[in-house]
Amino acid sequence: MLPNVQAGVAKEMPCLFTMPRYLKRLLRLACPLTVPILGMVCLRVDARPLEHKDSSTLYLSVESPVRSTSGNVVGDGPYSYRFIVRSPQHIDQPHRRAGYQILLQGGSVFSDRNDVYRGTTDSQGRTATFRTRRPVPLTNWDVRPTEGRGEFGQSFSLSSDDGAGLSEFPYMVNVATGPIYCGYSLPGGLTARYQTLQPSGLSLFTLSAAQCHGLQRRVNAVMQRATRQGRISGLQHLLADRRFEEHHDMLRSKLKAIVLHDGSLAEVQRLRADLLAKRPDASPAKRASILNGLAYQLASQQPPRLVDYANELMDESLSLDMNLYNMDSKGWILYRMGRYEEALDWLNRALASFKTECTKSEKAAYPETLGHRGLVLWTLKRRSEALVDWARANRFTTDGSWTNGLPHWSKIGPLIEATGARLDTLDNEPSTCRESALKTQATGPDAP
Repeated sequence: MLPNVQAGVAKEMPCLFTMPRYLKRLLRLACPLTVPILGMVCLRVDARPLEHKDSSTLYLSVESPVRSTSGNVVGDGPYSYRFIVRSPQHIDQPHRRAGYQILLQGGSVFSDRNDVYRGTTDSQGRTATFRTRRPVPLTNWDVRPTEGRGEFGQSFSLSSDDGAGLSEFPYMVNVATGPIYCGYSLPGGLTARYQTLQPSGLSLFTLSAAQCHGLQRRVNAVMQRATRQGRISGLQHLLADRRFEEHHDMLRSKLKAIVLHDGSLAEVQRLRADLLAKRPDASPAKRASILNGLAYQLASQQPPRLVDYANELMDESLSLDMNLYNMDSKGWILYRMGRYEEALDWLNRALASFKTECTKSEKAAYPETLGHRGLVLWTLKRRSEALVDWARANRFTTDGSWTNGLPHWSKIGPLIEATGARLDTLDNEPSTCRESALKTQATGPDAP
């Protein structure tokens, strides 16, 4: 696990960072993720068709009942819904012929018993038509644009210091081994969902739209080059360009990601040496963090690569700083190596290190560690214990990224929800990091 540390605009980070100086006192990225409450609209089969438009909703508009069905129809029943998806580049315009995801909340499910649907909008930015046998409140429909491709995904939330979501705020999402995306936050401060081929490697930055688009043009052209060496030389050229000086850390993170993704053992070893040589005065804790980052990212590749070396790096990191992040990473690496009982021991130790009151970084890390232990327990055929861990992680989720790697989400997701409902009834949730808990729905990596 990589700790969620404070970082500058050019620093790589999963969720929390320092804003540009003029916004430093006003803004922060909020964890956990919060979902805006939409206005309730009661629907009847014999009612006049409803065209519901609201600047506070994630979607641009909804039609219910649907007057003229075209395109895909999902489900059956007398109630019908069709949405126009917001574009993340122009949130008052439709997301045309592009990806979207709908997450049903409040226990509602689609006809195939899944709570997630992914599809492509038509030329008007419309989703499929969804038919249900019972009315589904509009508060239960989480409709978002998607960008990118792959079975893994993540979204973010931006808010002010008082917790209010920041709408229409410019941001940039960097895919470590892929492109840069520019966008504006949706109502409630939520971003689009970004799909990737790897389970990690997304980071969010705030900068002006003009800055983002200028960087996007140059970086994406480089990342589209056919060869690894072409991408490396292109990034090195950008690093030598003084116009991109404030983005050097981000550009270096892309170079590092390329090496970790498909570099040789010798190249990864040189990367380790270079990163440590750049910080000769770093404290043991900082050196441990650098080694942890390398080890965790190697083991998180799909498929995992150089895991023996990743395990060596992790042992070196633990010898410098035995903290909960390193213990989680050790357990994760052992899991990826197939050493499940040892992995479980380390993850138990990591979870025992969390306290009743947690720092922001620990609050973000807690569901990930629960998710890791759940994977180990599931593999060991201890399914009910795994579901309890995942149900607890679901209470703390910030963006759904903790679900990346869960097997067969479409089948496991409902089991997690049912387990969470039983925990609510028993009221036996442990007090660890409890002050941070906000119930939000997780989005699985392989939902349809």
